[in-house]
Amino acid sequence: MAKIAEAKTVLRPTTDLLEVGLEELEEECAHVLHLIAQLRRLPEGETRDTLEGDLYAALVHLRMEASFTLKEWDKLIDSLPDD
Repeated sequence: MAKIAEAKTVLRPTTDLLEVGLEELEEECAHVLHLIAQLRRLPEGETRDTLEGDLYAALVHLRMEASFTLKEWDKLIDSLPDD
C-alpha cells in the first residue's frame, strides 16, 4: 500500500504538506489557464470584466499557493541530512 501512495507523490522525499501544496498549485494553474482561454474568446462587456477580476484573484491565489509550497519545500530541504 505504501508503494501506491509513494507512486502518486511528486517529490521524493516529500511531506504531506508539500504534496498538498503541489496539488493546490496544479488545480490553481488549471483554473488560471481556463480563465485565460475564456477571456481570449470574449468581446468587451460585463462578462469579460467579471472574468478579468476572477483571473486577477486566481493569480493572487496562485502566488500564495506557490509561496506556501516553496516554504514547505525549503523546510524539507533543511530537514534532510547533509551528505
